Formats: sequence, C-alpha cells, structure tokens
Amino acid sequence: MRPLLQLNRNALTILRQNSLHHTPPATAIPSYRLNQLRFQPTQQTRQLTLLQTLLAPPLTFGGLLLALWTLKSVSLVVFQNKIIYLPYLPPYCRSEPLPEPTKRIEWKDLGHIEGGRRYKWGGGKVQLNISGTEVVVGGTSTLGVTAADPQREVLVVYFQGNAGNAPMRIPLFNDFLISPLLDTKKPQKPWKLSLLYPSFRGYWTSTGTATGWGLREDIPHLLRWIKSETDKRRQGGRDVKLVVWGQSIGSMIAAELAGRAEKEGVEVEGLILETPFTTLSDLVKEVYPQRWIPYGYLTRFLEVDWDLEEGLRRWTGEGKEGRRRKRVLVVQAEKDELVGERIGEEVRKMVGGLNVEKVVVGVRGAGHQGCVNREGGTAIARFLEGLIQRRVSDRSSWHSSYILIAFRYASLYD
Repeated sequence: MRPLLQLNRNALTILRQNSLHHTPPATAIPSYRLNQLRFQPTQQTRQLTLLQTLLAPPLTFGGLLLALWTLKSVSLVVFQNKIIYLPYLPPYCRSEPLPEPTKRIEWKDLGHIEGGRRYKWGGGKVQLNISGTEVVVGGTSTLGVTAADPQREVLVVYFQGNAGNAPMRIPLFNDFLISPLLDTKKPQKPWKLSLLYPSFRGYWTSTGTATGWGLREDIPHLLRWIKSETDKRRQGGRDVKLVVWGQSIGSMIAAELAGRAEKEGVEVEGLILETPFTTLSDLVKEVYPQRWIPYGYLTRFLEVDWDLEEGLRRWTGEGKEGRRRKRVLVVQAEKDELVGERIGEEVRKMVGGLNVEKVVVGVRGAGHQGCVNREGGTAIARFLEGLIQRRVSDRSSWHSSYILIAFRYASLYD
C-alpha cells in the first residue's frame, strides 16, 4: 500500500505545479489590425523610400550607359582590325575586275607572290596580288609595247589606303599621273615608268585577313619581291630608281618598308607620302577629341600603332652622312577631313628635320582622297621626272625647282 500512496502524492504534486505555471490563452487579434501594425511606416522608413524613388531612375540609366560604354570599348579593342582596315568597302570591291586598257596604258594582273604567315600561330602563307603597268615617257607606247627599250627606269611601288582596291585607283593614275607624263612636250631622252600595285592581304584578290600584325608580317616578303624586281630590271646595265609611294595609312606602311629596306639589300631612293599622319593613335585622337568618347583611351591597345617618324629616321640613317641622295615628297590636302592642321604641321616639321632633299606640297581644295586628281598628281609627275633627270645630270637646280612648287602652295600653311 505504501508505494501506491507515495505514487499518488507525487502525481498530486505535479498537478499542483502545472496549475501554478498555466498561462491563459491570449486574446485573438483581428487580421486587419495586424496589417495596420505591419505596414505603418516610421519616419526613417519614409525617408529611405523617398531616397530610393529619387535615385532609382538616374542610377538605372547611368548603369546602362556605363555598361554600353564598356561594351563598346571592349568591342573596339576586339574588332579593331575590322574597323581600321576595310577591304570590304565599297561592296563587291573584292571581285571588281581591272579597267579596260586604253590606247596607251594597259594594266595587267601579274599574279600573286607569297606573303607572311596567315596567323600568328601559323596557318600557311598568304598570297598577295600584284598588278602593274609600264609606259615609256618621251618615246612611244601602245598597250605596254614600246618602240625602244630605254636604259633608264623609275620603278614605283604603290601602297593604298585602308579601303578600296586597285581597280578603283587605276583610272586616277591613268588620267592624272601617267597621261600627263606621256603628253609632256619637254624634250627628254626616253625613260620607262613602271608602276606596281601590291594589294594588302585581305584586299582585292589577295588571300588572308587584313590586320595590323599581318600587314607588318608581309613587309619582309614585299622587300624580297621588290629586290627581285629591281635586280631583274638592272640586268643588261639598265639604270633603275626605286620609289615607294603610299597614301594615308599606306604612307605609314611605305615609310616602315623604306626603313627596313636597307637590311634586305634594297635601296629606296624616293619616297612619296600622300596625306600622311604621325601615328595611328594621334590620328584617332585628332578625329575624336571628345573625352567622353572611348576611342582616345583605347589607343594603347592598338595591335600596331604605325609610326611615321620611326620609319623615316631608319630610312635616312638617323643623321648618317651621305644620305642627301634620298628624296621625299609629302602631298597634303587643304581640306583633309581626317588629318587635321595640327598633325599636318607635325608632319612638316618631322620631314623638315630629315637629312634628305624634301618638299611639301599642299593641294588646294582637296580632301583626304582627292590629292592625285588635282595638283597633287602634277607634283608627283614632276617629282618622278626630277628623279630621272637627276640621274643623268647631278644639277643643284633639281632641289630648287621643287622648292618653287612648294612656294606655289605655301599660302596654304601661312
């Protein structure tokens, strides 16, 4: 009995303790009252909500603009070669045929030569197209067939700008350079003008893709081809003068090629720079001077920043004696829409400091692409005539005659 009584006492004790700690159920709060309590804003909450409302639109649009600016900047760096080098403009220019021959001038497709590597990691060699023509000045020439083979020749290698092709420029050469030379009335011994037009990789019928790295990769191969052409023409005692002519970005490539020519055993005696600029990065900053546009900041990422001064200094030997036989002609446009006056002045000062015979011609009313079809074509023709005449007689009047041409357009730079 005692264990049973003890168990009952323990049970009663537990019941008493539970009754002492029992909490009556809370009164239920209606749901609408809960919503009022939950969404009743404080002063701090009101201020935060107002701030978010005011800042959300500008932050959203500012973020979008920053994202677009960043996307554009990255795209400009990644696709820079597609923007700088335009072999696809105008449309269908890669399949355009050479112009029909005239009675006195015939341009021929001379085939392809081997260029550099297709890609940095290999991929075979590119094939560079060569087109050209030959005429005899002071003699007779019909469709490239000459009555006599003169023993004096000026070999001109031309490098184009960043767009177009050979068939587009050949009519300009015919009308404003070659025809005036053939029509000259000045008595002179016959001499041959050979004009060769290598198309950059990716341009016209040349294979590969146009890139800054690729164009620089092809320069040694072009020099070896030029050497073979000059050596072939000099067989039999012919006197051959080599002139390299470049237009726009082609003038930068021409200067670099001339600067590297001596190492390949090639002597470039004349250099024609048509609408040149100092460096590619300077040109970008000149065309887009606004600080909010990303172009100027991205020039440090250029694959190749063509430098005119570096090429010219290497070509002239950087002050070495005995370089006065080299001659350079700079043709600038009065209304150049790309190369501004500041860069034009820097080019003139740069050329003025060279230890060579030089002249700068300013073409009135001409744009960036319009120098040859104005007085620029005449200046280039006289430059070539002066080269061949200097070969016969080393007269000091050669340089003076070109100073007069410069004075003719000197008012452009006053």
